[in-house]
Amino acid sequence: MSRETGDRRLKTLKSVATTRSKVAPMRLAIAAVLALMLAVFTSSVYAVVYLVGVAITQALDLYTHSMFRKSGRKRPASRGEIGLCVGATFLAAATFTAPGYLFWSSGSSAAQLMAVVFLFGGLLHSVLHMSASRPFFIASATPSAIALLVLPFVNVGMSHGYSVVEMLAYGVGVSTCGGYILLTFRRNVENARRLERVMAAATAEREAAQASEARLRAILDSEPECVKMLDEQGRVIDINPAGLAMIEADDIAQVQGMSVLELLEPAYRDDYMTGLARCFAGEKVRKQFEVVGLSGSRRWMEEFAAPLYDPNNPEKVAQVIAVTRDITDQVAVLEELKLQKRKADAANESKSEFLANMSHEIRTPMNGVLGMIEMTMRSELSDEQRKLLGIANDSARALLSLLNEILDFSRLEAGKVVIARESFDPARVARDVAALMRGRANEKNIAIRCMIEDGLAQSVLGDPARLRQVLNNLVSNAVKFTDEGVVEITVRSMGERCGERLHFEVRDTGIGIAEDMKPKMFQRFAQADPTPTRRHGGSGLGLAISRQLVELMGGRIGFESTRGQGSVFWFDLPLTQAPAAEAPEDGERDEQSLTPAPSLRRLRVLAADDQSVNRSLLRAILAIREVNLVLVENGEQVVRAALGEAFDVILMDVQMPVMDGYEATAAIRSSASPNAQTPVIALTASVSETERETARAAGMIDLIAKPYNPDEIFNAIDAALAIADINAGDASGSETAAKAGNGVESAA
Repeated sequence: MSRETGDRRLKTLKSVATTRSKVAPMRLAIAAVLALMLAVFTSSVYAVVYLVGVAITQALDLYTHSMFRKSGRKRPASRGEIGLCVGATFLAAATFTAPGYLFWSSGSSAAQLMAVVFLFGGLLHSVLHMSASRPFFIASATPSAIALLVLPFVNVGMSHGYSVVEMLAYGVGVSTCGGYILLTFRRNVENARRLERVMAAATAEREAAQASEARLRAILDSEPECVKMLDEQGRVIDINPAGLAMIEADDIAQVQGMSVLELLEPAYRDDYMTGLARCFAGEKVRKQFEVVGLSGSRRWMEEFAAPLYDPNNPEKVAQVIAVTRDITDQVAVLEELKLQKRKADAANESKSEFLANMSHEIRTPMNGVLGMIEMTMRSELSDEQRKLLGIANDSARALLSLLNEILDFSRLEAGKVVIARESFDPARVARDVAALMRGRANEKNIAIRCMIEDGLAQSVLGDPARLRQVLNNLVSNAVKFTDEGVVEITVRSMGERCGERLHFEVRDTGIGIAEDMKPKMFQRFAQADPTPTRRHGGSGLGLAISRQLVELMGGRIGFESTRGQGSVFWFDLPLTQAPAAEAPEDGERDEQSLTPAPSLRRLRVLAADDQSVNRSLLRAILAIREVNLVLVENGEQVVRAALGEAFDVILMDVQMPVMDGYEATAAIRSSASPNAQTPVIALTASVSETERETARAAGMIDLIAKPYNPDEIFNAIDAALAIADINAGDASGSETAAKAGNGVESAA
């Protein structure tokens, strides 16, 4: 037996026992009357036997009722308990049919009529138990069925002319009609009860819906944000108090049925209706707009709208629920942030401009200082004088290096550093850096080694200048913090194909880095030795600049270090191998390197600079090779001189009064002067990429950054003359070909 069946039977038993216990007083009263009638019509013995049977039955009913009333068990009823209840039901039914036997056997007509009445009572008792369960109905109906089958065979004479068959037919008829009436009454009662239950369920459902609606309304009323229901035309169906306060309305009647478009700024109405149409198509929409309250105040709102479907048609959107919050303060904060950003950008631009101007102003005198030191050191000096000038030269160049680092960091912060993409030999860059640092290393008795992987690509695409800058920073630091041992530069490939990704390492045997300083090493102004007694100088910007440059080139940088045992700084770069067409030929490089520099003794050079120190420096440098030099002070004088006679090279300062170098170059190029094609080399204190592009756009062939030295000047002139010779050769070849073509044509 399942738990569900047992629980149902236990409930049935409790119901039957409770019902019979309620009618116990009535049953005892009827039993007393029946016992008296039995004593009159039959005998007192029958009456006593009947009363005993009724007492036993009633005792069983009371016991079962008490048993189930007191029981708090959650277990199913046992078979013994079920049997006890069924037996009590049988005895209860027998108390109705037993008097029928006794009255029938008395022989009198009145008693036999009473017998029929009692049989009817037994049938009624069985009908009442039909709703309990099958065992109760069978136990209740059995005594009446037995009586109806047995009584026809009890041969008792009938008085008043009634036969047994007639009496039985009468009893059956009366019982049948009574049973039908009772069944109909019971069915009506059950229908009424069922209707009552249905109405009670409907009432409960309606009350639950009303309670749910009340809870929802309470939630909406307490919601601090505006919540409203809209129809397809954007009309307000319902809105909570927060929404009324947001649009400055007094009550819901003031806005119910009103279109929200009346509250929107005209610029947002079309977009709002488009979003509303998307909601009625089943989408969820978030949007921002500006509204005008009923009193005229303007507020910025953010709204989230979602469809609400029809309960009777789940596929149809009945209305849209929109939750709106006031974001006026956030918009104001955002606008303030934008304003502050514009101010910060302007301040950053001003800082960059200031640094550029300061760079020019500092580099111009630095050009004179370094240039004059260089020229003085080329003269005959005593050892002590040469030593003192060397110290001055190193100090000036240290100051120049610091200036370069500050400018580089400023450009990186402003996002003005552009990474070039050209073909170069990474091994050659590494060797050049090693060669550049070898002089400083030799002064400290430190060896510099350059380890290049076999098969490394000889031509990759990237920015060689920025790679050289990063390597130079790392190697310079390694030499600076190493007192003995070796500094080793390693270059190797990391990709499956040679040159896909290159790995660079700079390893030293120096002082190493303390643990507490490691997290700060790539921060600006960080020092490996920050104590006041530190022996090594530096701005603390080199590693910060190197990290930003490596990341701009798409790489990553890091280090490993042990205090007192040295450091290894490394970085990886995605330097893919250059196509064969872009890779420079070794033969071409060798040929260019073996080309002798043209003699400068016969050259005529026009030079312009507004600073007298710089003009003196140019005169001293070019005097080394006895150049025929013409010096002027501004761009207008350059143009005038260029119109008068031809020059081999023009050295043009960029920033000059009256007319700057760019304007002067453009004027020379556009004129019919003999110097329209003469190579122009820019002299500038600015070293930015923008400056280089501006110089090329103005028609300048090269750019020399101040401060410069004699070698830089002579190398730039040599390169410019070589290019001019190539261009002249191409032009003469084209002219010869044209003449030959004309000759052939005329001959034809």
